[in-house]
Amino acid sequence: MADPKLALVRQFLMILSLFLLSTELHAQSPVQSNLSNGGAIEMGISYGKIIKHRDYFRPTITRPTVCLDASYNIETKGRKYWHSLHNYPSIRLKAVLALFGDKDIFGFGLGALPVLSVQKGAGTLTYRFEAGMGIAYISKTYDDFSNPVNNVISVHLNNVTQMGCQLQWAIDEKTSLIAGGSFTHFSNGKYNSPNLGINILALNLALKHRLDRAGKKFMEIPEIPNFKRFSGAIMTGMGIKELQKEGGPKFPNYTFSLQGGYQRKAKSRHLLSFDLRHFRGLYHNNIQHEVFPDRYFERSLEGYVFIGHEFLMAPFAVSLQTGVQIVSPPNRVPDITNRLGKMKIGLRVYPFHPYDNPRGLLLAMHLAADYAKASFFELALGYHF
Repeated sequence: MADPKLALVRQFLMILSLFLLSTELHAQSPVQSNLSNGGAIEMGISYGKIIKHRDYFRPTITRPTVCLDASYNIETKGRKYWHSLHNYPSIRLKAVLALFGDKDIFGFGLGALPVLSVQKGAGTLTYRFEAGMGIAYISKTYDDFSNPVNNVISVHLNNVTQMGCQLQWAIDEKTSLIAGGSFTHFSNGKYNSPNLGINILALNLALKHRLDRAGKKFMEIPEIPNFKRFSGAIMTGMGIKELQKEGGPKFPNYTFSLQGGYQRKAKSRHLLSFDLRHFRGLYHNNIQHEVFPDRYFERSLEGYVFIGHEFLMAPFAVSLQTGVQIVSPPNRVPDITNRLGKMKIGLRVYPFHPYDNPRGLLLAMHLAADYAKASFFELALGYHF
């Protein structure tokens, strides 16, 4: 069991990271930026280690992991208001080859993902924050006979989520050297068990080359979109989760969320939400094993409070949230360690407000996690008012 004090420290760091990220991005004002009329090619290498994030993580990690990546960078041009607010971020179409150190257990990974890269600063030395989510193939999975020690990855096709922070040094007008760190997560969202997931902390080194000459340009900023300081949203969603152990039946999870938003600027919102989750697998388990005499539905509910931030890039938005569990079934009351560390990372689309501050009907996909372990993957439908 994890130390409760360590759990509190982890939760504090999650909240502090969200606060610093939100205030840092708010501090950025639209200024002249080095823009090109085309894109850029980026090649990189990462050197790191798979992190043992649970006591029952069976594999013994003996060797480092090396990741090779290549991407094509598409720069925004200022045609939308959020382009200038986020200092003209780029969208990277990235391919990753993960050469896991303990290849007899994990094999290799091959992934593809879009990555949003936000840059701050001007001149020769700048830094950037980036995040992306996509799909990945992992060659070796759990097997009762041939690979029983791998209780980390159970299917070949997985989600890959990646975040990083790097410094960029402009060697000349076309070429930049990039160095920093990253966190990479592979898992299937607990669709199939076992699914502890692979988490890699790594140092990165990359070289970026523009396909044409960059120049400093003052972009014409569109009119500021109207937005309300206070807003709300209601969402409902569904995910699929395997019950208890490998080879078990799969059941849907239903979610309902009430969310409040506070907005100071046009590019982002602070979030406070209450999530209620109904686990059908737990519901049927309660009935079949007569865990309770009645009230099966309410005794298969879990409730959470989340705080977070939503970065607006109409018609899209990226949400990062961390929270605590406040409602649990009577026979599954967690200690303080397991109440903390709840996370949600999501991508939202507002299809009917592509040029304004996003609101109205929204479509979303969220990856819910417990510290560094995925809980389930959710598709949601909602309305922001």
